[in-house]
Amino acid sequence: MQIPKKIQLLCGLSLLLLILSGCSGGDSSSESGTKATKPNTVTVQPRAGKLGYSSSAGTLAPLVPSEVDGEGKKLLAVYMVGSDLEGNNGYGTTDLKEMVAATGAELDNLEVVVAFGGASNWKGMWFANLEQIRKDSSDGAFSNEPSDEYLYLAPDAHMGDASSLKLFLSFLDAYTDFDQRMLIFWDHGANLEGFGNDQNFNGDPLQLKEIEDSLATANQTYDVIGFDSCLMATLEVAKAVKGKANFLLASEELEPGHGWNWKNVLESYGAADNATAAAKNIIDNFVAKGSHPYEDSGKTLSLVDLNKYDEVVSQLNSVLVNLTGKLQVSDQAVISALNNSTSKTQAYGKSAQSGARSSVDLKHMSHLTKQRVTEDDQKSSLESLIAAIDNYVVYSKEDGTRPNSWGVAIDAPENAVKPITALTDYYNSLRVSENWVKFAQAYSVAKSSDTTAPTVMNYVTDTNAANVSFDEEWDEEWDTSWAGGEDTASGEESTAQEDSSILCEDELSTERSKRALRYLPFLIGDRRNTVKVKTDRNARGCVSGATAGALATFQDPNLSLVRTIYGIAEEYEEGTYLSVIAELNAYPTQVEGQYFTPEWDQRWYTIKVNTNESIFMPLYFEDQYQEDRQTYSVYVGEIDYYDSEKNYEALGYNFPADYALLRLVVDENSAVTQYGIQTYKLQFRDDNDEEGYILIDKTTKILKPRDKIQFFTYAFNLNDLETGEEWFEISEVVEVTQEPEFTLELLELADEFGEPVTFQYVMYGEDASGNSVLTELSPVAGLIDSTSDSDVDSSQFAEEGSNSELAGSTGNEITRPIVLDCSSLSQEIGTEAVNLLNQYNYQKCSLVGGVLVANSNDSSPAGLDITALTQRQADLLAEILDNNQDGYLDDTGVVNLLQTRSTGTWMNMMSSSNEALEGEIISALGEYLGKDMGVKHSWLSAASGDAGVNGVEEVLLEEAIHLWHHYGYTSAYPDQFSASSTGCGEETSVGCNWNQSTLTRLTWEAMAGEYPWYRHPENTEAVNGVITGTCVDPSCASIEFLMNLLVEYREIKDHASGNDEFPSTPEAVKTKLSETAIGQEMLTILEDSVYNQLLNGLTRNY
Repeated sequence: MQIPKKIQLLCGLSLLLLILSGCSGGDSSSESGTKATKPNTVTVQPRAGKLGYSSSAGTLAPLVPSEVDGEGKKLLAVYMVGSDLEGNNGYGTTDLKEMVAATGAELDNLEVVVAFGGASNWKGMWFANLEQIRKDSSDGAFSNEPSDEYLYLAPDAHMGDASSLKLFLSFLDAYTDFDQRMLIFWDHGANLEGFGNDQNFNGDPLQLKEIEDSLATANQTYDVIGFDSCLMATLEVAKAVKGKANFLLASEELEPGHGWNWKNVLESYGAADNATAAAKNIIDNFVAKGSHPYEDSGKTLSLVDLNKYDEVVSQLNSVLVNLTGKLQVSDQAVISALNNSTSKTQAYGKSAQSGARSSVDLKHMSHLTKQRVTEDDQKSSLESLIAAIDNYVVYSKEDGTRPNSWGVAIDAPENAVKPITALTDYYNSLRVSENWVKFAQAYSVAKSSDTTAPTVMNYVTDTNAANVSFDEEWDEEWDTSWAGGEDTASGEESTAQEDSSILCEDELSTERSKRALRYLPFLIGDRRNTVKVKTDRNARGCVSGATAGALATFQDPNLSLVRTIYGIAEEYEEGTYLSVIAELNAYPTQVEGQYFTPEWDQRWYTIKVNTNESIFMPLYFEDQYQEDRQTYSVYVGEIDYYDSEKNYEALGYNFPADYALLRLVVDENSAVTQYGIQTYKLQFRDDNDEEGYILIDKTTKILKPRDKIQFFTYAFNLNDLETGEEWFEISEVVEVTQEPEFTLELLELADEFGEPVTFQYVMYGEDASGNSVLTELSPVAGLIDSTSDSDVDSSQFAEEGSNSELAGSTGNEITRPIVLDCSSLSQEIGTEAVNLLNQYNYQKCSLVGGVLVANSNDSSPAGLDITALTQRQADLLAEILDNNQDGYLDDTGVVNLLQTRSTGTWMNMMSSSNEALEGEIISALGEYLGKDMGVKHSWLSAASGDAGVNGVEEVLLEEAIHLWHHYGYTSAYPDQFSASSTGCGEETSVGCNWNQSTLTRLTWEAMAGEYPWYRHPENTEAVNGVITGTCVDPSCASIEFLMNLLVEYREIKDHASGNDEFPSTPEAVKTKLSETAIGQEMLTILEDSVYNQLLNGLTRNY
């Protein structure tokens, strides 16, 4: 057995142990059995004063522009506010050097002018052309040449003030007659909070209104205005710049610190026919892997046509007016639709501690809203908005990690209702329209009227995945399949890839179909590696549908979020607090409000940064994406980052560390393929701003020697959720002395006495109004032996709420069936069932994916002995259930319905004597084995007389298909295959519901339509819309019809029991189905891998 790694909690104290005394200097005399005092809460406080505003506009030196004739040339102007990106990290210097590295004859026709400054090492503002920048770079530093070596120098300029930008734009007005003009802003960006934080003026930025007003003073218009900055591809930014530009080039998401590759920018622009073509090349290069030595994920960049901005806003306003009106009368359908869309839409600039987000993707939110609204005019107006967005976005790309990024974002709706003291009106004026503000306010009122937390209706901790049918849309947050068939805004295919998660590692690896993955969604990505395994294989990556877990049902019409939270609980005077180790996604089932979480095996991620210590990392699931047929998960942890190269004291910090997020990208094998540290700071708008806002830096770091880190987590009072979450230190400050090693390992935390700490978990539900509820606290089951054979009895995975055992379940694996004496199956199906089988002379049995095949034949049709006959029936059923013969059940949801138990099914191969006792046998055995699918001796004898062994096999095959469809698909996929006989008269079609599914509608059309083409031999033809006979109800007629349709379409049999009009070749079936709408619907179903309708035919070669 693998020995779990013991990792000491902070200072060796017990449980929460976060910043208790002994680490923080308080009283440490807590006695055993007494409640401790809750540790102090850590909150985000300014560490370098109240950054973010300045009353000074700086001082500008006089400027007399000289006219520059640009005929036949292109202009590239860059407004580079160095800020702490340059002052602390040298990123501005790096990008100027990239400009210097640009080569090519095309540069001869490119005029480059850069305004740079605004950093601690660039005090003031310089204007320089490319030749001057090259000369300035000779010593590796910039801004240190004599003043006459620059176009302009103002040592006391404030680049975060409108006066400096206006001066630069005025200077550029003298650059006339250029064929193309491009203006790029370089620095931090934050949408409504502006751009360009001058480090020499307390980080004061250019407000968005300052940018708009400054552009209004310029005489020249630009082909492209761009932002090599974070979060600026928004409608609000477009509104500010559209008066002086034709196109906007910007990023929806945070940009990595290195930003664009400026060598490529110059060379692309120089070689391109026009500025928009250059912008597309810049997008391709920025998003591509390897565009910079340090790779980072989350890259987005888009180009939009500002001439089409007004149409987008017009369509948006139409949507907003409609939705606002519905919100004002508390239309629950609209509220529910918005709760879903606003909570699940792609968001940008997210903060772990505050939970805030800067903006959301407008197209994705519109689509998610359209999916849920119920009125046709709402759907139509949203479709018009989406079409306008597609027309507005010229070219857009993301790196695969933000698949629902479509090129244009909008300020998150909740931001419009946050009070910002006297600045509220100012910020509302920046928003896209008054209608957006009214909508946000109405939606906020609608949400705030909901003060009731979700209710936990049911919570079961001892269930398993075999009892659950998962929601096929469980990954809606990141799934782009809704755009199937459409072009993306960029005119290219969606970046989301088909998933190919692996169920078993090494030589046992098998790629699964999309449907199989969706049935067991926790097998997608790395989560499968932390699922507790019950398997008899030495491969811990093999996870079965019988995986144990918890199932919770939440009731709330506005339920928006369900998570599973693992942690450590301890009693304090204020209540029971749960300190969080991991916050992971729970998986919705097909039952509304119901979620499943698989059992945790106590493996979690640790980091080793020196030879002495491994630290477990509290992490929170953020996202999941697909790339190159691999699934990657993104986790985020909150840390303090002590940058060894940063002089915090000189920068005015009162604490020598940055707030930061540690972001990990993990592949399917739990290997950390990428990590980065993104720092952030608290900014303030003015003296009266007490709360401030978080500015996430355009900076991504990796750990280097002598850096230090400290991890944080949050805890909450299980007895009083309204107190909110509280953040605490969870580790000591640890110095980095080596390359970090990330590992998924068995985790055991020790208390102050060295004893293992018990992990516990809750499922957390939250509605759109922020009301929340927890399930009861449950213990994690404990550590496992992952290398030895499990002694878990597979028969214990019974259906929830049933006392009957599940026969022969092996999860989702299936091997060739073995025929055994029925008396040997007591453990699998129960002693009572075996005794009854013996009583009725059932001799040979086989378990096929948990479905019992029992044979009582006392004679041998066509010379087949009872063992061979049973084997043949079992083999046929096995190939149906595993049609691609890869060793795994094709649809575990269907098989779960079939598996033998009191509510399951079995195949009843009756002898001639048992045929006479059929009713008695079904009644007696049904209590233990479920519903039967009979295979009568008389049928086999008749078939063998006609066609020998082949005739017998046709009967066996037909009944196996009937069982599969009748007891599996009709329930698993009711919209497609439901075939209930409720309401039918005796031996007449009168009263039957033929409109319950695609199958029944098609059956009725084929039997009684204008041109009938199917009649079961036991039935009459339709007369005045009525059919009589012994197989006229949907549960018989439709199931028989589907079997005949399928065997002809897959060329499984040479005949069908229909009339002469029934198609007898695959081509004929396809032609017949293509004649009507309902036939086309069925044809789509037959070809859809989701439904596994024998896509590979049947080899019948065993």
